[in-house]
Amino acid sequence: MPVQPKKPCKWCGEYPARHFAYQCKENPKVRSYHITKHGKVAQTWWNVRRKWFDDNKADNYTCYLCGKWLTPAETTLDHVVPRSHDASLRYETSNLRPCCYTCNGLKGSKSLENYKKS
Repeated sequence: MPVQPKKPCKWCGEYPARHFAYQCKENPKVRSYHITKHGKVAQTWWNVRRKWFDDNKADNYTCYLCGKWLTPAETTLDHVVPRSHDASLRYETSNLRPCCYTCNGLKGSKSLENYKKS
C-alpha cells in the first residue's frame, strides 16, 4: 500500500492530502511535465512524434538497431544522439529513428557507438 502524507499539503491545503508537498501542482518548484501527462513538454514531444510519422509514412518500419519489422503501433522513436548528450537535438526529427521497444530501452542514453560495443 502506498505511503500517504499525514499532514495537509502546505501548497494547496488539501487534507487528507493525496500527494506530498513536493508533488503539488501549486508548488512553484515543480515542473509541469512531472504533474500532467499532457503538459507543455509532453505536448511538444507528441507534436514532433506526429510530424515524424507524417513525414515518414509506411505500413511497416524497421528497427535501426536490430532490424526487426515493426507496425506503426509497435514503433518507438529513438534519439540517435541522446537527449542527455545534446539537448538542442531533443525535438529534431532528423535525430529520430524507428526502434523497437526492447532496443530503445536497452540503448537508453548511450551513444550509438557505446551501445554497439556492449
